[in-house]
Amino acid sequence: MKNNYLPLFIITGFLLAVSFWGCQSNEKEGAQTKITGNVTGFADGTLTLYRVIAEDSSKIDTFQIKNGEFGFKFSDTEPRLANLVFPDGTSAVQLFTEPGTITITGTKENITQLEITGTPNNVLNQEVKKLNEGLEVEFRELYEKANQAQSTGDFNALDSIEPMMQQFQTKAARANLDFAMKHPSSLLSAYLGLTASMTPDLDLKPLYTSLTPEIKATFFGQRLQTVVEAYTKTAIGTLAPDFEGISPDGKIIKLSSLKGKHVLIDFWASWCMPCRQENPAVVGVYQAYKSKGFDILGVSLDQEKDKWIEAIDQDQLTWPHVSDLKGWKSKIVAMYGVQGIPQNFLLDKDGVILAKSLRGQELETKLKEILN
Repeated sequence: MKNNYLPLFIITGFLLAVSFWGCQSNEKEGAQTKITGNVTGFADGTLTLYRVIAEDSSKIDTFQIKNGEFGFKFSDTEPRLANLVFPDGTSAVQLFTEPGTITITGTKENITQLEITGTPNNVLNQEVKKLNEGLEVEFRELYEKANQAQSTGDFNALDSIEPMMQQFQTKAARANLDFAMKHPSSLLSAYLGLTASMTPDLDLKPLYTSLTPEIKATFFGQRLQTVVEAYTKTAIGTLAPDFEGISPDGKIIKLSSLKGKHVLIDFWASWCMPCRQENPAVVGVYQAYKSKGFDILGVSLDQEKDKWIEAIDQDQLTWPHVSDLKGWKSKIVAMYGVQGIPQNFLLDKDGVILAKSLRGQELETKLKEILN
């Protein structure tokens, strides 16, 4: 079966976007951070600094930039991953806020090349950026080939490029993990571990174990611990954790109710374009193998029920579906350590995990192997 979609991959360390939601301002005072900079090309106006505090909240402060220059101080209880957004509202730079003086220099025209110096995590982050610059060049070449193949309808070429992109994703993640292992006392290392967790089947336990107690206690350290624990519980060869969810028509469906069939647990969402592009291939294998004891349980990360149901109908996803409509806060998502979608887990008749992250032709090949 040919794949009529363009695979999209997140390259660890430089293409991960961090979302910020609410605002929280009741923290105790911590060590002082000073940020100074000269970034030319922007009109005078307001800088907005978002600092990750918890999974669903951030601390937001605003400061002024004049003639490209800015300087401000604040206090945090621990180092934070942060985004500094410039007055145009679209240009931003990622950095770590921590005690000391952080200096940012560069131009609006080269916003992705701003130099950030002065504190340990930011110095290390500049090294990671350089590491990934070379990887990005290689990725772009593959991505352009995939774009060209899709634009000309050459799905045979797409099928051959997809495993190359998957191999590259793993290569990039391993490079970042190797770097993180060398810096166990850095918050950046815990963050790199989380980005690497978006690559299937990487063992993050050695990295987590190597981290200092101080880093394990941070927000990113605790998140990494959760991912490592979930990975252990969902390793290939283990019994898939049972769960239940609510279907679009309000019925409760348990994973264990499908025991006796080979089941694909499919994590997706209506708003996830790679998921929607993958759905035709999933529909194809479902139609081909449902009479041979194969079923699918869709687990949606949607938060709006109407859009979830609309996507099921539009994509003709005729298998069982569940969702608690909590998005990334879903208990099922946490239970399986899902960090990116689409993601899936293939189970045997007894509920034991046979494989993970099967895309396109890989899924069909695996089902042909076990069901024919």
